[in-house]
Amino acid sequence: TSLGGFKVTSVVTRESVERLGIKPGVLATADIKAPWVQLSAGEEEPSSTAANRYPAVVRRILTGEDQGEQVAAEVVAELSDGTMLAAVITLESVRRLDLSVGSPVWASFGAFSVILNFG
Repeated sequence: TSLGGFKVTSVVTRESVERLGIKPGVLATADIKAPWVQLSAGEEEPSSTAANRYPAVVRRILTGEDQGEQVAAEVVAELSDGTMLAAVITLESVRRLDLSVGSPVWASFGAFSVILNFG
């Protein structure tokens, strides 16, 4: 569970649990690479197989269009506890989802996409 109260699900091997000393009460950070984060537009929780789904608000959209790049965009969304999640999606997806700063979204990612760090 995050400091902000969000439950984060990660899958790790038993060997990793033992080697890293994972147990209740041990502090860890969770990293999720931006290409692994998926966005769904709107306030309603989407149906998804992703173990981790969080309501958020779009805070920034970097398209790279001013530098000639016209394929991908970085969308930064904020959870209610102030945590920022970055997603890399296509510009077509930004347009199709009608995303803009202030848009409500759901950020999601699978349990296999979570990289845990200890210490």
